[in-house]
Amino acid sequence: MTDYREVPPPPTSLEKQLKLISLVILGVMIIYSVSNFTNLPDEIPIHFNAKGEADGYGTKNMLFFTPGVCSFLFLMMHFIGNLKPKTYNFPVKLTEDNAKKQVELAREMMQGLNVVIFSLMFYILWRMVDLATGGTGGLGTFFMIVFIAAIFGVIGYYMRLAQKHA
Repeated sequence: MTDYREVPPPPTSLEKQLKLISLVILGVMIIYSVSNFTNLPDEIPIHFNAKGEADGYGTKNMLFFTPGVCSFLFLMMHFIGNLKPKTYNFPVKLTEDNAKKQVELAREMMQGLNVVIFSLMFYILWRMVDLATGGTGGLGTFFMIVFIAAIFGVIGYYMRLAQKHA
């Protein structure tokens, strides 16, 4: 029997699907950035306060910062997913019996976080372009609440499943 504390199990179907969704969102971000770059003024909003209002501006080259951060996150989550599972930090004791399921859940959580973060980052990117081209408003007052709830929702769901399969 394979000791999944030492060797990562193969990716689950859900992990593969979440990875694909992340890649699609990342691709859309890159295409969106490239296709809107020439139409933007030299200065665009790049920072938003807690109310969702633009309060910092930079060059339009900053448009590529968001897809760059997401690319880095994608590569890091992929790299972490291939480390020896015993190097992860699990919310339950990792045993030979539960290791495979716990590792699968942890990697699915990482990919789920990628989907949530990429979606929220694309929303920020879209708002940056919209505001730079004459739109009004900002991110909206509930953006921070939705962002925090989505992140902690994924983590909380994972923790519940990890306890269930302890």
